[in-house]
Amino acid sequence: MNTNQAQSVSKRSIDLFIVLTTWLAIIIMVAMSENIVNTFSYFTVLSNLIIALSLTVTLVLPVSKLGRFLTNISVQSSLVEYIIIVSLIYNLFIRSSWIQPVPEFFYNNILHVVTPVLYVLRWILFVPKGKLRLSDSFKWLVFPFAYLFYSLIRGSIVNWYPYFFIDLRDISYIKASENIFFVILLFLLIGLLIVFIDNKINKQSAINEFSLGN
Repeated sequence: MNTNQAQSVSKRSIDLFIVLTTWLAIIIMVAMSENIVNTFSYFTVLSNLIIALSLTVTLVLPVSKLGRFLTNISVQSSLVEYIIIVSLIYNLFIRSSWIQPVPEFFYNNILHVVTPVLYVLRWILFVPKGKLRLSDSFKWLVFPFAYLFYSLIRGSIVNWYPYFFIDLRDISYIKASENIFFVILLFLLIGLLIVFIDNKINKQSAINEFSLGN
């Protein structure tokens, strides 16, 4: 088995593991849910669901039109951004806010730790580098903006908000606007960091290849 074949096997193994564990966590969460719509209104669930769906499609139908779209480098990198944000916000601000029973502890750690770490590792190891541009980090903001807009509109209708920093039942519009500004800024900074790392890895690989060639 040559290097490319070994990388392909490793990539498929990681993809399969992410798919199985993420789907398992989502299924358990849905089974325990008292309100399915609320459950799927969390950015965490949507981000993990998109990752699970995208890897499932690329494993089963890699050459389909959808499969080609989902293997687009910018699309994969945007999912890296979203899942990093999911992990950061949960582990820094939410994890310690309540004592979780075993099932919740299990699926929350998959969705907020296992999947994020493995998906970022997958991106570092297997996604081609040097293709991203600064403009990509701004394009990736479309989904977070759309999500926040949806959450605020739906929240005002059903009187329920997925996250405390946009919960207009407890905070003012001004405070929510400030929180949204900093959340979007965090998305942008993480996006710019991903583009920077992408280009840094690409340059280092080029240097290494040049050194080996000489």
